[in-house]
Amino acid sequence: GPFFFGSEDILQNLLDPLKSPPKAIVLCMRQVSLIDASGVQALKEFYRHCQKKNIDLILFNVHSHTKKELETQGLAQILSPK
Repeated sequence: GPFFFGSEDILQNLLDPLKSPPKAIVLCMRQVSLIDASGVQALKEFYRHCQKKNIDLILFNVHSHTKKELETQGLAQILSPK
């Protein structure tokens, strides 16, 4: 479904219950058919949060139109090559 402003809390809550941070977080985006500006912002914030904790963030199975939007917004580095 869509990835929008409500997604930010979900992303931030991923790390809360963990005692130690993982080396990487891999998010499957296959079900994300649309991402709006607030969704992009949520991903940017989560990416910055991951960087501060030395966690690699990787998105895979990203729809082509969503991939283009993320690349335009400067998030190409977190897209899986496949």
